[in-house]
Amino acid sequence: MRNSTITMFKGETRDLPVSDLRFGRGVEESPAIEAENIAATYGGPPVLHNLNLRLPGGELIALIGPNGAGKSTFFKLLSGVMRPIEGRLSVMGQEVGQQRAQSAIAYVPQEESIDWDFPISVREVILAGRFGRMRQEGFPGRLFPPWFARREHHDAARRALDAVEMLHCETRPIGALSGGQKKRVFLARALAQDARILLLDEPLAGVDARSAEVIFNVFHRARNEGRTLILVTHDLASAEKYADRAVLINRTVIAEGKPSEVLTLENLAQAFEGGYIPGRRSA
Repeated sequence: MRNSTITMFKGETRDLPVSDLRFGRGVEESPAIEAENIAATYGGPPVLHNLNLRLPGGELIALIGPNGAGKSTFFKLLSGVMRPIEGRLSVMGQEVGQQRAQSAIAYVPQEESIDWDFPISVREVILAGRFGRMRQEGFPGRLFPPWFARREHHDAARRALDAVEMLHCETRPIGALSGGQKKRVFLARALAQDARILLLDEPLAGVDARSAEVIFNVFHRARNEGRTLILVTHDLASAEKYADRAVLINRTVIAEGKPSEVLTLENLAQAFEGGYIPGRRSA
């Protein structure tokens, strides 16, 4: 069988058969995300309705819409935290729950959703991203605390921290870091998880210029390894510059495709319902 070379962190490469490439573009026929007639609610009117979307793998995708458009709800559906009341949602050709059990989906939350006073070190945060892999090892290893994990888990954590240039902070309390450093650590946790789908909720909000540069470099490296990255953002300029694809939603999909074709004033005015459009003059 023909072999292909996959690039790992810091120039490391491995030759693998095509059938064994877990992240390669064009290897899988199934789309990364497929949503058919999705509806979701919190008990009242639908937050999402008639949402249809088919996203290929190995792309950096910007998810854009006004507050209350259902972006966070869509992430909850994709991560398995919430289930749709109607429709069908699949991730890489399987049910969300199956992919979640395989640690194939990683979620990087917004900063305000995290308790920064919790006494945990950067290293422990990253090792928490390996917990799903540890559970797959069976008894008794799955019962050990993360710091007793096998060396391969610690090595994966250190590689991920090195990728976001935060290895020098691995023993520091997570609450002692700057906003940009915290974002980089939680991105490293997603990388250490070895997930194929990365869900990133406002990953660039409030970060310094250096952290933004590091984060975008990691995004492109992960994308080039074949991972699929979906990021919620209000930064239209960055979406146009860096994203391979944009999805504009307001409770349903307004437009999807190349950023230059999706982020037009006409589409944005429809999505934002004539309200304020970040980074744009009104239509």
